[in-house]
Amino acid sequence: MTLREYLGAVRQLGMTRRTALTLVGLQLSGTFFESLGLGMMLPIAQIMIEEKPVSTMIAESRMWQALDAVHASFGLTLSLLSLLAISFIVLLFRQVFLFLRQIYTARVYITLTRDVRDQAFGLFLRADQTYHERVPVGEIVNDLTTELERALSAVTGGIVIVNFVMLAIAYVVLMFAVSTYMTIAVIATLIFGYLPIRKVMSRSEMRGEYMTAANKSMSIFLVERLMSSRLMRLCGTEQAEMAALSKRTENQRQQYQKLSVLNATTESAIEPIAIGMAFIMLYTGHSSFDLQLPEIGLFLIIIMRLMPVAKTIMMTRQSILSNLASLSALIRRLTEMSLEKEIDDGEQIFAPLVKNIVFQDLSFTYEGRENVPALKHIDLTIAANGLTALVGPSGSGKSTLVDLLPRLRTPQGGTILFDGKDIREFTLGSLRNGISYAPQTPQIFDVSISEHIRYGKHDATDSEVREAAVLAGALNFINDLPDGFDTHLGSSGVRLSGGQKQRIDLARALVRKASILLLDEPTSNLDADAEAAFRDVLMNIKKNSNMTVIMVGHRLSTVQQADTIVVLRHGKIEQAGSHENLIELGGWYAAAYAKQNLDASLSLDAVD
Repeated sequence: MTLREYLGAVRQLGMTRRTALTLVGLQLSGTFFESLGLGMMLPIAQIMIEEKPVSTMIAESRMWQALDAVHASFGLTLSLLSLLAISFIVLLFRQVFLFLRQIYTARVYITLTRDVRDQAFGLFLRADQTYHERVPVGEIVNDLTTELERALSAVTGGIVIVNFVMLAIAYVVLMFAVSTYMTIAVIATLIFGYLPIRKVMSRSEMRGEYMTAANKSMSIFLVERLMSSRLMRLCGTEQAEMAALSKRTENQRQQYQKLSVLNATTESAIEPIAIGMAFIMLYTGHSSFDLQLPEIGLFLIIIMRLMPVAKTIMMTRQSILSNLASLSALIRRLTEMSLEKEIDDGEQIFAPLVKNIVFQDLSFTYEGRENVPALKHIDLTIAANGLTALVGPSGSGKSTLVDLLPRLRTPQGGTILFDGKDIREFTLGSLRNGISYAPQTPQIFDVSISEHIRYGKHDATDSEVREAAVLAGALNFINDLPDGFDTHLGSSGVRLSGGQKQRIDLARALVRKASILLLDEPTSNLDADAEAAFRDVLMNIKKNSNMTVIMVGHRLSTVQQADTIVVLRHGKIEQAGSHENLIELGGWYAAAYAKQNLDASLSLDAVD
């Protein structure tokens, strides 16, 4: 990553110029007072060692004359006590600014972490459905946790380097004031000492890339396996999964260890160089540059203060290099999600459906499956305020057709009209607010029943929540629970039966009171009794609401009462009509219905 790319990434993550200047300003203030405090050490040492009257020192030195003028401006007398007091006060000011800088740096780090996570989550929610399906969830989790923390370390590390470079410059200026030749010798020694460490530091960037890859692999693995614990136990793959996890943890351990070896090598090499340089400077200053003890003492103090600064600069630079891969990964993730943003160029507000939904010559093909279109030249009219069922074998395009209505997917050809208006004319927000959706497998968080129902409408009143539960046929079993609507569902609703989960989730869809209700194979995971109960609920919705219900049917016994049954095969509409009409016509629906009556466990997937 070049310096320009690095600065661009820093800005993209929200490090503003004002924030950076504030951090630099606090450091400059601290550096000024620290330099001033160290500079005071020379007159203090002179007045203690040389044992000359203060008046004599004032007469012989411009530095002392300047000190005397400063004292006089405050009505003070120049003395050892005044010098010690001023030095102490100056160092106190330095600590105040150091404290402020540390607090502000922590605040900036925490704020950036919050802002980037909020930004990334927002971009993820607004990204196209194909992006969600293409990218593993574990990758995004890793980028917004581990890689984010490492990336921000690289961002704040740049400010740290700037701060300590300014402090190092201040020390060098003080050293030049004491002895030009010795300062040049110190700088030359520092450069000479840095050369062997440079190669070690350059390897940190490559090692950081390996670390990022190891973290990503671990996050993807963990997220997928934690969501599939039941499957692993039933398949008896615990040992195999443990071995797979151990392989990834070992890779992480090795990468961390190799990175720590590089850091330790750099840190360990700096100390001997610093001590050796201090000894060399002590000898050279005394034997070659004819410096007096106060000058040598101040020089050593500055060197000893400079060494930790130089060490921090080098260690921080190495840390930045090792975290650049995380910074690049995070920027790539944010950029990708920005580019994959859903198209929302409609301007009209979606109104409740009055007449119908019309599909005109509609075609859709999934990315990477161009040779097998999911939908081909669909022409279909769905009447408002009725129940329309979509049936057909697996892969016939039923769920794809439903996904097109809330614009989760965009067709490559044709259009969809709501009461004669093109779907693209509506804003995404208003369109989706006008459509409720219940998936095949309810997606339930670990919240209370009332909280889950309110997920469909966050400001729903208790009365509206209860009304939705009644319409979904869920009120009786909710009242039988110990805590009623306050009952916690557990992760994925593990404390409820399949039918109960389906009805709770249906209540969540109904509480919105949208004009269109989409049901994607709602009875595919239910037993016969639960399916029968759901059919009763469906008829209740049809009778007591003005909703336009579009249902993907897996079991034909559930869709018999539909106003219109649409048969899809191979992405095309084969038949459409009432149950009685389709039985009379024969074809796939009639054959599938006959087979399901003979054997209720027969899968429709096998009928084609």
